Amino acid sequence: MENTIRSRETAGFTVLALAALIAPAVAFLISYFVGFYNGIPAPRPAYTPPDIATYIMDAAARFIFGISLYLTVRAAVETQTDRAIKGIAVGLWIGSYALSLIWLPVFFTLGSYIGGFIILALIGAMTTVQFIINLKISFPAAVAVLPYWAFVLFYAWINLMMIV
Repeated sequence: MENTIRSRETAGFTVLALAALIAPAVAFLISYFVGFYNGIPAPRPAYTPPDIATYIMDAAARFIFGISLYLTVRAAVETQTDRAIKGIAVGLWIGSYALSLIWLPVFFTLGSYIGGFIILALIGAMTTVQFIINLKISFPAAVAVLPYWAFVLFYAWINLMMIV
C-alpha cells in the first residue's frame, strides 16, 4: 500500500481550496469594506430580494462557481484542442471573477450604476461563453456555472432597473 499523494491530487485540492473557499472569502471581505452589507441603495426595485437573501445567494453562487473551476481543471482532456479550450474556460473564470470583484466598489462605493451594469453584462457574457465551452470539457462543470450565471443576470437586471 502506498501512502504518497500524487501531484495531480495536490493541485486539485489547491484549486478547490482557492476557488471554492478562499475566492468567496476575498469577495466577502471586499463586499464588507465597500458597503455591500449595508444593502442595495435606493432606488431599489420592488422585486429585489431581502438583503439577507442576497448575501446568502451571493456566497452560495460564488462557492458553486468555484466548484465549477475545480471541475474544469480536473476534467480529463485528450486532444491539444481540448487543452486549449480548457485553458480558455479557466481564463474566463478568472476574468469573470476579477470583474465581479471590480463591480463591488464601482456599484457600492462609486455609485456608478451604468458602470456596474456594464461590468455585470460583461460577466454575464463571459459566464455564458464559459458554460458553452464547459459543455465540451465537463458537463458537471458547465452545470456548476449556471447558479452564478443566473445570479449575475438577475442582479444585472436589477442594476439596469436602477438606471432607468
